[in-house]
Amino acid sequence: MNLRSINALLWGNSVALAWMWGLGLFFSVQMTFMFGLQGLLLFAVPNALGLMLFGFLTQVVANRHAGGQESLAQFFDKFARPFRLIFYLYQVVALTLTVFALTKYLFWPLDLVSGPMTALYLCMVVFVVLAAGCLFGEEFGIQRIKLGHAMLGALLLLCVAGILFSLKPLAPEGLQWAAADPKAWAGPNMQGFAIPLLVGLLVGPWLDLQHWQRAIQIHREKTSIRTSYIFGGLIFFLMLLFHGCLAAWVLSKGGA
Repeated sequence: MNLRSINALLWGNSVALAWMWGLGLFFSVQMTFMFGLQGLLLFAVPNALGLMLFGFLTQVVANRHAGGQESLAQFFDKFARPFRLIFYLYQVVALTLTVFALTKYLFWPLDLVSGPMTALYLCMVVFVVLAAGCLFGEEFGIQRIKLGHAMLGALLLLCVAGILFSLKPLAPEGLQWAAADPKAWAGPNMQGFAIPLLVGLLVGPWLDLQHWQRAIQIHREKTSIRTSYIFGGLIFFLMLLFHGCLAAWVLSKGGA
């Protein structure tokens, strides 16, 4: 594997980790809980393909526009100017949904806060998280985040290996393939998940400023955006699959 392929793999890892956080983690558990592994695949496959499609098409754009390694950056400056408000609103919506998911799936189940001060505690935690994100973002920037994600990816790989080879919890017979309620597919719950599934496939990466920043930086480093996002889609899919299967095993042991 040459240096460009290694760089593409590192960027793919960064893409996957960035797309995994927040909705990826929570939706993979929710879809598995409600619809079994079928639901997990229905969520994971479109999102992984959406990442790969973004990388494929942005590579086409970068190759067809003059400007060398700055061709994609120049295209984005012209393309994004009329839609800048939409881009920022999308970031706000994504952040809001992540905060909602943290509250619903972390704070309440673990009973981390209770009483009349709950709202204040949650607001303070959200503020600290946002402030830390802004500070780290300013300090490291998109050029260095690849290395930070590489270390996190290595740590994640060690955790996954520890679960698979030490605990060995993911026995196939303990995983629920279909939804526990056959009527779940036709009910309003499945219809409610149609929007995030379509967003992940069609517009998710396109409206995310971080993905554009990554694609632009990848192109500046003379690395294939297409290859980087293929790696990213595959890693993202495997992480979702592992996370969902782990949730399915917990449910099969009565952990719900």
